[in-house]
This record gives sequence, structure tokens and C-alpha cells, in this order.
Amino acid sequence: MLPILAIPFIGSALGLGTYFFYWATELLVISRWLELVASALLLYGILKAENQYKSSIMLIWLGSSSLLFMTLVGSLWTMYTNILYPIIADVVLAYMMYIVYKEYLRLTEETTISSWRFCISHSPKLVLTVAPLVVLFLAFSTFSST
Repeated sequence: MLPILAIPFIGSALGLGTYFFYWATELLVISRWLELVASALLLYGILKAENQYKSSIMLIWLGSSSLLFMTLVGSLWTMYTNILYPIIADVVLAYMMYIVYKEYLRLTEETTISSWRFCISHSPKLVLTVAPLVVLFLAFSTFSST
């Protein structure tokens, strides 16, 4: 399995690899630089960021990678020669997005569970008082508009 530390470097290489396309559209140029900046941000997030910010940084990278992915898929219809790079880049990018998304899910699940444990262990009366009020508010706001 690909280590998560290698993903920003490979993402940057895939984005910069589009420099050699002679048909670079504005969307490709934007997605290339967005992928480069998001990969640098992901590298910072992996190495230095606190846990509460890592999930947001991963979402930024997933969004920019999705844009590059769709741009490369769209390039298959505009370019009929040398289509090997967009296909390989899309497969590699999709696999990296899968790995980062799994890591994002693991990180958010741990954060959610630990925050609920902290909340319940430190203030059970508050949780038992506020939770029914939140449910009643949501039910009232949902059914009052109909």
C-alpha cells in the first residue's frame, strides 16, 4: 500500500506532468497549480498540522485532486494522440484519492468518537438535557415548513 507521505509528491508530479501537453486549456492550468498548492498543503498537514486541522486539509486536497481528475478525463475527448498519460494519471490519482479518503474517514471517526466520549464523561446531565431539545428543535423545524 502506498504510504500517505508519498501522496503529495506524486500528486505534484502528476499535476506538473501536464506541462508537456501542447493543448493546455485554462482549466488544465488552473487545476495543475491548484493540485500543486494542495499537495504542498497536504504535506504540511501530514507532517506538522494538529489533528483537528488534518481532516480539513485532506478535504482541500481531495477537492483539488477531483478537479485535476475530471480535467484529465475531459482531456481524453480533446486529444486523440498520446492518451496514455491521462489514463495512467487518472488511475494513479484515483488510487491516491481512495487512500486519502480512507485516512480522512479514519481520522474523522476517531475525532467524533473521542469528542462524544469526552462530552458524555464530563457532562452527562448536560448531554441528557440538551440532546432531546435538539431533536425536538430539528423535528419542529422540519415539520413546521410543510
